[in-house]
Amino acid sequence: MERKECPFCGEMIAASAKKCKFCGEWLDKVPAAVPKTTCPICAEEIDANVEICPFCHEAVNNPSKSVPTQPAHIVQTSAPKPIAAHSFATPNNVQVNTQNGVFKTYLWDVLIHHYADFKGTISRKAYWMFVLFEQISLFAVASTIACFNGIAGLIIYFVLGLALCLPSLSAAVRRLHDIGKSGWMIFISMIPLVGPIYLLILLCKKGQAGAVQAKWCLADTLYVSILGLLATVGIILSIVGGEKYYVYEDSEWEMNLDASRFFAVASTDKRDLDNEFIDHFGTQIIVSAEEPFADDMEIVISAEDIAAEDPSVGSDLNFEIFPSTIDPDLLYFNYWQDGMEFPLCGKVDCKTKIFNLFNGSIIGMISEGRYEDCFVRVDIGIPGVKDGFKIFRQSPVNQSANPVYSIPGSFSSFIFDKTQSEEIINTIEKW
Repeated sequence: MERKECPFCGEMIAASAKKCKFCGEWLDKVPAAVPKTTCPICAEEIDANVEICPFCHEAVNNPSKSVPTQPAHIVQTSAPKPIAAHSFATPNNVQVNTQNGVFKTYLWDVLIHHYADFKGTISRKAYWMFVLFEQISLFAVASTIACFNGIAGLIIYFVLGLALCLPSLSAAVRRLHDIGKSGWMIFISMIPLVGPIYLLILLCKKGQAGAVQAKWCLADTLYVSILGLLATVGIILSIVGGEKYYVYEDSEWEMNLDASRFFAVASTDKRDLDNEFIDHFGTQIIVSAEEPFADDMEIVISAEDIAAEDPSVGSDLNFEIFPSTIDPDLLYFNYWQDGMEFPLCGKVDCKTKIFNLFNGSIIGMISEGRYEDCFVRVDIGIPGVKDGFKIFRQSPVNQSANPVYSIPGSFSSFIFDKTQSEEIINTIEKW
């Protein structure tokens, strides 16, 4: 069946139609055709009688400007075929754009002038050049940021990808218009497996619109240099990596509540592996990873964090860790430095990195029995507090808890003796 384009919306309709089924306009009300020409600066189709191009804002018909004008013999005097998108010129009138560079023509002009333009057409070359430059730019920026901060890289990639959804969709719709298909054909991609393949074939078909052949310029060289620099930085960082953390060989990886993360004590300097408790070369830290000794480890809390919060201790600290039995993101810990008679303790939220410090030394977490989901703390060396151990309910960061059970006595002998500590925890769990 013979088809034609609606002069109002550009959709393909039956040649005998009296009213457009897409925009609802009556075709017998078509306004008088305005002669058209092609802007000699940006190659967009414009009215022949305008003096300033509405796209590039350059003077085109002003005698005072020495701007080359379109020869009279190619000025259209009849109703033109709508070319509202990035087709730039008809196939018989492809021009070389010496004013705008390649990236400006195929990427920035689409984003700026046709961000949400669902009317008209775009040529095959212009469409795929836009897709190529768009994806290269998106990947280069997001991947480089991810090398410094993985979460930030993912956020940037998501935000930029979301912002580019609309121009990508509108460009695909205009590409379908160029091959004589309705823009609604874009939804064929929703058909599993077959749909995306068929849509890709349609987007690769040759259409009627012609594309301007932009000329490489200095701005393109600068843009490519920036992208190349970002890619180089990303590759180097991915090979070299950021700051490395060294887990002590005798350190036990402690699993959290749902087995989604593991925790261990580490240092920022490899030399500390042979010298765990004396004269640290690096900073002592608690790290987490999805599996023991994984390459992708992140700091949960460091000795420098503790020293910033508690100036009475230095930054040369040691750690002992106790994962919570009620929250996979909650971690209790002891910390001490050379010369401290007894450790102090605290808790940290592994997601927010917010932590609290308090007195006493934790000897273990209770996972069953009468005092399930509690922990045992020994209050030794605290002024005004009689030596003994107390049982506390586990609580989120920034929430305190009163002891639910307390026994006086001297228990200093098992503070650093893990075997004795485990025996006491096992005894309590049987109560």
